[in-house]
Amino acid sequence: RQAAMPSVSCALAAAAALLLANPVAGGVMPPPRDVARYKWLVNAGSNASEPQQVHASFGEDPMTSLQFVWSTRTAADTILRFGEAGKPMTSIANGTSTPFDEPVQFIHRAAATGLRAGTTYSYVVGSPAGGWSNVSTMTTAPVPGSPEAGALVFAVYGDMGLDNERSLAWLVKDVEAGAFDAVLHVGDLGYDLDSDGGLRGDAFMNSIAPITARVPYHTMPGNHEIEGGTFKAYRSRFWMPASNDALYHSIDVGNAHFSMISSEMYFAISEYGLLMMPEQFTWLEKDLAAVDRTKSPWLVLMLHRPMYCQDDDSQGDACHTLTNPTRVGYFGQYALEPLLLKYGVDLVVGAHEHFLGLSKVLYNNNASTAAMSNQTDGSILFRNPGAPVHILAGSAGCPERLDVLSPTQPEWSAGAWDVYGYGYLSFPSASRATWSFRNDTDGSIINRLEFQQDHHGPFAA
Repeated sequence: RQAAMPSVSCALAAAAALLLANPVAGGVMPPPRDVARYKWLVNAGSNASEPQQVHASFGEDPMTSLQFVWSTRTAADTILRFGEAGKPMTSIANGTSTPFDEPVQFIHRAAATGLRAGTTYSYVVGSPAGGWSNVSTMTTAPVPGSPEAGALVFAVYGDMGLDNERSLAWLVKDVEAGAFDAVLHVGDLGYDLDSDGGLRGDAFMNSIAPITARVPYHTMPGNHEIEGGTFKAYRSRFWMPASNDALYHSIDVGNAHFSMISSEMYFAISEYGLLMMPEQFTWLEKDLAAVDRTKSPWLVLMLHRPMYCQDDDSQGDACHTLTNPTRVGYFGQYALEPLLLKYGVDLVVGAHEHFLGLSKVLYNNNASTAAMSNQTDGSILFRNPGAPVHILAGSAGCPERLDVLSPTQPEWSAGAWDVYGYGYLSFPSASRATWSFRNDTDGSIINRLEFQQDHHGPFAA
């Protein structure tokens, strides 16, 4: 992407200099686990071409296409067999495979297209010679505005590792019970996918396979995906629809449009970091401007590093500052927060900090409670807010443990909880959305929110 450099202002060079002089601190990682625990699941005498790490996402049109990725230790054909649930899997899609060296394996990609909206399909991946995965099912997105669209539930979380993966057991139980229909993983996957020659990545991908083989699993990168600025393991292992190496993409599913971007383009000094920031910014503004709010009334922006946070500032993270680059950009350029107002983004979801946080109605560090009211059932109602609400969900469980909350909460905060868990986000209608959070300690549901928005569109300045 060096060719893009002449169009990038000198602000990028200055931003890079600032980051080099004042790097954003991260958590301290514990010593790696015994690598014997990272065994490839087919190394016990099984066929080395047997599919592993099966995961899927919605395709470019979530109503008619699904994308599948899997790995084999040795070369094998890339075949996806599928059919409507309860019927023979007579449809076949051939895909492509790419050699990967962290560790040595082949990563396969194949897509099912021409599907029916809101329909469940059975599928297997693999090859006749190498073997097939277990039969699983996956469901396409329903038609917006339909009862099925209103019933969709998205599991939302960030920062889940291979150690202290507190939410994993609950997530597996939930997916088996049909409690959610897709996952939105807001960065930091596995801690780190490239560790121990990539063995940690293999183990993490297999650990989440009971989820990723059942529901679409959408991701965006966090700081633990940077990998020296290359994002290599992340870009290789994940395939998002119409994306730039899975670094940023968007989907319209049910009654909502999700724009998922890389906050690391404001922090990583590389061709996939600062040098791509203008490209991503231009893409995002076009993406938000193109949303048809009659079909996708709710607009959600997701990025790993939050614009605001409520933990203590012991790690010097940018979300504690008024000059957080994801909010204000660099030297007046590439600021994300003004886009929230311009296009009427309803919710902003971040992670990175390891706790659950909620803002009041918030823009440019100015908060309002005028649209908020406490309900008799203990939930909070946001009625026609005139600016976005920010949710921070970075406590699915990782080696760095929970962060310490600030003893003095900022004025814009509507609450912060030092708990492990993950959220449930749904959009029952064009005017109603809900959020709740599963506390992994005891399984209880906390932080119940309801949003009512009768007039979607740009917020007044």
